[in-house]
Amino acid sequence: MPDEGDIHKSLMVRKSHKKSIVAVAHKTIRLAYILPSRREPSLDRAIDYRAISAKKNAPRWIKQLEAIGKWPAPSTPTARATA
Repeated sequence: MPDEGDIHKSLMVRKSHKKSIVAVAHKTIRLAYILPSRREPSLDRAIDYRAISAKKNAPRWIKQLEAIGKWPAPSTPTARATA
């Protein structure tokens, strides 16, 4: 979504300064009403929320899996036979 400054600059071409500010405020108010009424989260498409969540929670998940014995123990390196 474009930044409010970008929207304001694009409106300044067609409207006066005061009218463009009111238009940006009106758009912001509409979004502030519509998003909660739809009960949908507002997600930024440029951010990978799954990766952030996994990075944040992975240590806790691994700890819990180790506690219940479902996480594989680290394997010890085997010595190579030299010929």
